[in-house]
Amino acid sequence: MESVSILLMFTRAQREGIWDLYLYGFRHILPYFFRYDHLHYARWGAVYILEMNQLPKKVSEEFKKGNFVVKWNENKFNQVSPDHSLEWLNGIGKRDGGIVGITKTSSALSSWALSYNLRSQIAENIHTMFRLQRSQRIYSWKE
Repeated sequence: MESVSILLMFTRAQREGIWDLYLYGFRHILPYFFRYDHLHYARWGAVYILEMNQLPKKVSEEFKKGNFVVKWNENKFNQVSPDHSLEWLNGIGKRDGGIVGITKTSSALSSWALSYNLRSQIAENIHTMFRLQRSQRIYSWKE
């Protein structure tokens, strides 16, 4: 039950953007990395904690404001780590109309990657213009 409690605490810290709770939870996860032979995480997790304790004051203050996670909208409990958001973006890229099939051509891949944010903003503006609710949105884009 202790490990589950730590994971729930760590998840809450990320979803609500609570920096101090995030560091506290991460410190308590470290022994489990050793216990379950995740030596890479165990070794670099300790280094990560030390580095996070030596952040410049300005960066530390921003993290304490919750600016260490990515937020979908202004609702509560919807924040995720930047790594998680990149995985989501990669998943979008691998759907129809994404990077699958064009990755062999570096210019096409660069074009897709550079235009993704702009295409997403255009889609968002269209949804706003037609007053569509989030539940009505279909999250796949064609090039």
